[in-house]
Amino acid sequence: MFKFKITLLFLITSFLLNPVVVCSQESPIIMIVLDCSRSMQEDIYGKNKFQSSEKIIKELLDRVKEFDFGLITFGKNEPYKLDDIELTVIPFPENNGKILAELSKISPKGLSPIGESLVFAGKALRKGLKNYLLLISDGIENCGGNPLLAAENLVQSKKVMKIHTIGFDTTLSKILLLKNIAEAGNGSFFHLDDYEDLFQSFTAPEPSFENEEIINSIPEKELGNISYKCFIEKDGGFPAYGSEISIMDKGGNIINKQSHWKGIIENVTPDIYTITVKHADSLQKKEITVFQNQTAYQSFVFKSETGNISYKNYILGSRENMAYGTITKIIHINGETVYTGNKWEGTIENLPVSQYKVHSQNSGISLTEDVIVEKGETADVIFEFPLETGLISYQCFLDSAMQKPAYGINLRIFKMPIDEIVYQDSTRWRGLTKQLPVGDYIISGMLLGKVINEKVWISANSTTFYDLILNIKQVSLVYECYRNFENDPANGAEVSVIDAGGIEIERAVGWRGSFTLPVGNYDLNISYQDVRKKQRVNLLPSMSDIVPIKIYITE
Repeated sequence: MFKFKITLLFLITSFLLNPVVVCSQESPIIMIVLDCSRSMQEDIYGKNKFQSSEKIIKELLDRVKEFDFGLITFGKNEPYKLDDIELTVIPFPENNGKILAELSKISPKGLSPIGESLVFAGKALRKGLKNYLLLISDGIENCGGNPLLAAENLVQSKKVMKIHTIGFDTTLSKILLLKNIAEAGNGSFFHLDDYEDLFQSFTAPEPSFENEEIINSIPEKELGNISYKCFIEKDGGFPAYGSEISIMDKGGNIINKQSHWKGIIENVTPDIYTITVKHADSLQKKEITVFQNQTAYQSFVFKSETGNISYKNYILGSRENMAYGTITKIIHINGETVYTGNKWEGTIENLPVSQYKVHSQNSGISLTEDVIVEKGETADVIFEFPLETGLISYQCFLDSAMQKPAYGINLRIFKMPIDEIVYQDSTRWRGLTKQLPVGDYIISGMLLGKVINEKVWISANSTTFYDLILNIKQVSLVYECYRNFENDPANGAEVSVIDAGGIEIERAVGWRGSFTLPVGNYDLNISYQDVRKKQRVNLLPSMSDIVPIKIYITE
């Protein structure tokens, strides 16, 4: 019966393309979150990264017997899809063979939405059970997600007990992200060449959740949930960070404590409870009634003075060079993490007046400062990291012979592994960046709907020269300019080519000639004596390599 219910639920969910919440769960689960992005096709230590991950998973399935296993994959279906995440194998007893069979079908090709994959995993697991999450990746987040915040939320919501990570790269910045994810998830980081202790970490006894006794003694169908949120000024307003919550039964026994402005307590016996919330100097109590198979919700609103925190991370010695790749956390004095950011600067507004700790980390260097948030004021925090730097000098071409500049290209450079934009230019086909921290970067060029993403490494005190080749089809536009319909040549005509961005990319003098152009839309500006004429030209991929055009100056 249980197998039938889960299988049916899985089939329905597959059609809906949403994660399934694991029901009828009897054994703890290890949910494997596997990176199937194109970077996993590369080699490390002379071996393919993805094949090495298959080997580790097979060993895990063979050696760890007390768990049911599930598999979430990201980046295996579409090359440029930001949310290419799926529950490939639902957690289920004795499905190891299915996991191995699915692995054999995968050809990594996509992006790396690590943060959203962790969020996805949270939707696929029940709370209150001894679940683990194992993230296997080379540490590149390039879809704008926030893996650290997602990891913290998974543990705080008790969807998982621990998040372990295995890294498939030797770059410090990539290893740092996976280490930070493991730290945020109360787990451990393991490297590809040293993961033996991973298997023991799953078999070692773990502490039980506070309400585990209730879970084991009462049938699941008789339980309900309690959900709460604490706000400032109005219901649905800004979070009341720093709130302390306790939930008591009718006998005055505390069944749960929280230090978070919002939360869900699952698997609670239906009854009447009292929620007590302390925020700053205010105390509120409210009764709440829990019914079976329902979630009872209660909100609390406090009158609280607020202020802001602004932070900036620079490279030591220069306020013009930013410490890209910095992870910054802001922690309330009660231990609640109120913000996790992966940009070099940020401003967090409407924080309750209190004491906070601002903690920034970059390349293994940690800097911390305690600040007091006062009413209506902004506490400014500036960190300077002693980082080594280098430059990127780039050129973008349409062709592999590097004869045709890629005019009009939209070029962006991202700091990896946190996908932070460090440079952007849509007006020049070549350029030189500012000083950037040593490490991995992605150069992303987009032109005429084609996107090229390639990795670049910046070394200390040097300039990395990089040529980005788009290989876009080019067409020879052959033009003839006539003064009239009698086909009298417009000798001395000046012809210029303007791309879709309004930039002049070609110019010639003469009544006839040719331009080699990538497919796209252009304006031809013709000047002949005192006459000015503009003509639109659309060069399509389906056209032949030579496109003739006649231009009549006067009609």
